[in-house]
Amino acid sequence: MTIGGCGYIMEAIREYLNNLFMNLPETPEALCAKAELMEMMEDKYEELIKEGKSEAEAIGIVISEFGNLEELSGELGIGDYMKKEKENGGEKPEQGRKRVAGAEKARAAYCWGFDEARDYISYAWKHAAFIAVAIFLCICSPFIDCVMEGCGEAGYLPPVIAEAIGTGALFLFVAAAVGLFCAASAMKKGYGKLSHFCVILDEKAGRYVEQKQQKDVQKRLAMRIIGISFCILSVVPSSMNFFKNPLLSEILDSSLLFIVGVGVLLIVLSASVGNRYEELKKAADNAGNKEGTAFQGDAWKPVPQKKMPKTVRIMLILAAALVVGGNVAAGILFMRSDDLSQENDVREYAFDSIRELVMNVDCMDLKVETRDLQDDNGLVRVEYRGSGSNRPKAKASGERLEIQADGRWRWLSFNFFRRKSEAMTVYIPKQAAGREYDMKIDTDAGNITCSGVSPKKLTVDLDAGNILMENCRMNQASVEVDAGNMEVRDSDITVLKGDVDAGSFKCCPPGPIEQYDMKLDVNMGEIEVNNETKGTSYKQSASAGSVRKIEAEVDLGNIEIEAVE
Repeated sequence: MTIGGCGYIMEAIREYLNNLFMNLPETPEALCAKAELMEMMEDKYEELIKEGKSEAEAIGIVISEFGNLEELSGELGIGDYMKKEKENGGEKPEQGRKRVAGAEKARAAYCWGFDEARDYISYAWKHAAFIAVAIFLCICSPFIDCVMEGCGEAGYLPPVIAEAIGTGALFLFVAAAVGLFCAASAMKKGYGKLSHFCVILDEKAGRYVEQKQQKDVQKRLAMRIIGISFCILSVVPSSMNFFKNPLLSEILDSSLLFIVGVGVLLIVLSASVGNRYEELKKAADNAGNKEGTAFQGDAWKPVPQKKMPKTVRIMLILAAALVVGGNVAAGILFMRSDDLSQENDVREYAFDSIRELVMNVDCMDLKVETRDLQDDNGLVRVEYRGSGSNRPKAKASGERLEIQADGRWRWLSFNFFRRKSEAMTVYIPKQAAGREYDMKIDTDAGNITCSGVSPKKLTVDLDAGNILMENCRMNQASVEVDAGNMEVRDSDITVLKGDVDAGSFKCCPPGPIEQYDMKLDVNMGEIEVNNETKGTSYKQSASAGSVRKIEAEVDLGNIEIEAVE
């Protein structure tokens, strides 16, 4: 990452002008216009510095003010060339410089000073810590349950109490991990996809980033070494387990989870921070090195992170204590009775005039299938199995049908340990296959399966769980998963977009892979296309005439694309 004060900034302006004039022939008029514009930008920059503006503010104003070549073409005397260039679709004559293949779209350029650079480095470590601790909690979540099982077998605690405590700890660990994943995702949205932008660092900010990166390289290397060592040595305690006492035996056996969790935490923490530095480097390279980019200057304004009021945090802690304590007490008092009433509920709704089908469910598995019945009569059939308190409700408004199973207050019922699984299946009538309708699914926790459905557009928002799409036909599918896996197979989807925070993305599209326009990115993981490893970022242009597209982005996990011929 090269930083050179004012000289670096002037070099950035020159690179910007080269990109701005790249589609014009190198005629005397164009070269004269470029020189004149360079002089105007330098004068404006010096004027702003004299007015007390910082280097970051000055360069942002200059690029923003002189960022539209079409508006300045008349003043610079290149109006006729601009008109010809526009009529030719941006292609240059043979005697001019060739247009760069695959030139990128316009990027926004941001100018960072010391404060912005310091905030970004702080964000990098905080975001990495959230992700690493969340993964650690997921790995260690069964640890307390195993120890409590040993307590029950050894007779130190009644089996019912030991099981209640173990299950409660498992639930708390997973809930905390999901909360951290969501917090990390929200934190990252403040900076967006930084590598897609242009960032100009002033001299002080550049020195700070270089110094921090050099120090963090040693720290991250030590973390990786210690983390790998922990993973290798994790089997030692369990292999040396000669205790006959059930509690001690369980502690040593389950210590594998804790030791591996610590090792993975250190490895993920090191890798995540390295990825943030890499993103910043790409953004800095975009500002000065890449051809085919045009950008407008501005000051970076990350999304402000509002702090939660202290009173709200206290109330949430008390509510969590009430919920967990109540469920533990219920598990002990009712001894995990399996006699909790379950019901099977079947309802049908008219679908003739529906153009938008919305399903909003909490904490249950959801299946959406094509209705394979002779007497469906064009009706949507909803089958539900579970507690009567969480029975789905339907609301029709105009061309919109919403099916909602709202279990937001289910945890206050103090029967979490006795609750059986809940599931809902929505059957779409067969005649809907030839109609245009959109489908939206919003699920807090649970698995989603879409089989044989053919909406025009599908939108899915899943907080925690897995989603499977098979034998589906649609124009567009957009899926967002916070924690879980996404898999698409035997489905014909023209435009497929997947965003997974922690999990994997797997797609088996029909036809040759060359007919798909692909844009794939992972932060921690790897990309594999037709059994070939493609690193952490991969782009492919579709063959002529094809409109098919696959876009996938995974923060923590792998992307696998394998076409089915």
